[in-house]
Amino acid sequence: MVRIVDYGASYFTVSDPDFRTLVEEMITAGVVRPWTDTFHVHTEGTMAGVKTGPMRYAAPAGLRSVVEHLAKSLAAVDTETHIERIDITDAGIQADIYTAQHVALCMPQPQAERMVDSGMLPDVNLTWEPVIAVTLVFDDQQWLDMDGVFVNDDPVITWVADDGKRRGDDAPVLVAHVNPVFAARHLEDPSGVLPNVIAATRRVLGIEALPSWSWAHRWSLARPIAGLDEDFGCTRSSP
Repeated sequence: MVRIVDYGASYFTVSDPDFRTLVEEMITAGVVRPWTDTFHVHTEGTMAGVKTGPMRYAAPAGLRSVVEHLAKSLAAVDTETHIERIDITDAGIQADIYTAQHVALCMPQPQAERMVDSGMLPDVNLTWEPVIAVTLVFDDQQWLDMDGVFVNDDPVITWVADDGKRRGDDAPVLVAHVNPVFAARHLEDPSGVLPNVIAATRRVLGIEALPSWSWAHRWSLARPIAGLDEDFGCTRSSP
């Protein structure tokens, strides 16, 4: 059996009215689903209660399916071309051999800086935290009924999501995010965190069984410590 697991972004929220309209359309289409507005909180070695916030949305087929759904209106989608360089020219925006009216760089700024001149990007020096996401598959659910847990003051993990609850199929799958300090020491060998993460997740959730399968994925530039003060965009239209 093949099952997709979201081991990148855990969810998204909605605040912009136009985006809310789009999300409601995707809910009707079955692309996304309201997940939860409440997570548990684990502090000082004990489950300390719950924290309520905005509604979090998830995608039954994985968050990648949201992008695929939105791309259906495009005339053509090419996922096989590797772009090395983007320049602004008199003819428009040049992406290697392609000329475009608009380009969206959907990546952390340090990665975008490898492709474009510095003047095309915000003049800021953001500090990025790494994360290693660990997927844990169990034979059955042996933890409390929850959607996710914020883990405070732990040297190994910061967050655990119940992927079965998130995706709506109740599969016994957890995804744990590794503490940035601990993750930074294992970026060259992500699987090296597995024994510690398995032990920490079992301890936090009171799980006696070992996972039947586990896997670690490195995100070297997972999250900026601080965001930009305002939105940034740079476009150049062809004549």
